[in-house]
Amino acid sequence: MQGYLHKQGKYWYLQIDIGKDPNGKRIRRNISTKCEKKTDARKVQVEILTEINKGHFIDMSKITFSEYMLKWLEDYAKINCETTTYEGYKVIIEKHIKPYFKDLRLQELKPAHIQQYYDFLIKEGRKDKKGGLSANTVKRHHANIRKALDRAVMPLQLIPSNPAISVELPRVNKFKGKTYDIGQLKKLIEVSKGEPINIAIMLASGLGLRRGEVCGLKWSHIDFKIGIVKIENTRTANQGVEVEKEAKTEKSNRILPMPSYLKVYLQELQKHQQKMKLICGQGYENNGYVCSWDDGRPVRPDYISQRFKDVLDSNNLPSIRFHDLRHTNATLLLEKNVNIKWLSDWLGHSTINTTADIYAHVTRKIKEEVANKMDEVFSIY
Repeated sequence: MQGYLHKQGKYWYLQIDIGKDPNGKRIRRNISTKCEKKTDARKVQVEILTEINKGHFIDMSKITFSEYMLKWLEDYAKINCETTTYEGYKVIIEKHIKPYFKDLRLQELKPAHIQQYYDFLIKEGRKDKKGGLSANTVKRHHANIRKALDRAVMPLQLIPSNPAISVELPRVNKFKGKTYDIGQLKKLIEVSKGEPINIAIMLASGLGLRRGEVCGLKWSHIDFKIGIVKIENTRTANQGVEVEKEAKTEKSNRILPMPSYLKVYLQELQKHQQKMKLICGQGYENNGYVCSWDDGRPVRPDYISQRFKDVLDSNNLPSIRFHDLRHTNATLLLEKNVNIKWLSDWLGHSTINTTADIYAHVTRKIKEEVANKMDEVFSIY
């Protein structure tokens, strides 16, 4: 198949024969190259004809919104996004966007269609038919759609503007994490002894680590001589896929001094794991992860969350998320008058504003105590 180029208005078009109708008349189709120069159009011609001959070409002027999202997923997201991000997009597109929008063409997509989709998700978007999705989840759908349609505008020039820009998003209620006091935390540590979840609890509550940071920590990141822990890697799971990667931001990549009690704990843990390595012999998986089973296998991130819940339930401890141990660490430090700038660096927040916003309720309490101190000062006179 060759096809030939001809100009209509300011753009060059490629005309191709796609067969014959029932009466034997040739059927021709014009495909815009979106090029104003013939030299550029020739390059696009070669690309299009190559795809047609391979059977891969999709006429973008006829493509449905769902087809475009699937193509964006494979052509762009799979190459340019983290594996976990790609897997998240894939679920949204295949499980939600594709069945909802069906045959609606990309070039017919309006803000009203997207708005109706978000309204549907809020009311009845759960796949188990048990109600709607949260506002936060809908915002993730929106981020996915908007990012993909941005590419459809530029550089692909498939649509003149992004219809996702004009929609109204549901209001997100600010989430406030729960925390343990020191008594509850000590009980949690005690009842979880002897199993891998205890390692995760000690790291999260002692250093304020995220779950991915706990799972990604290796012995090579710990220097007992100078008493520091380097937070460099994370290990996460999404849709059953485990991914190890570098810390997400420059601030997340940090060096933390070890509290003395945690240093002793980790030294004893390392001795235990070295002993188990000798016992298991060749059956030991020497991956070097701190949070691991006795045979060296790394503990899965999703196991930590599930087992953590089970430990709380079986010991009548208040229900919190594993991530709330990070909040517990930060809250206990703030209550000991740790400077919020230092705390921001400790937690690996991108800005001090993030820390101040999350822990505003704690700092407010501390400020009230400062005001009370001033009352005590003036009561002297």
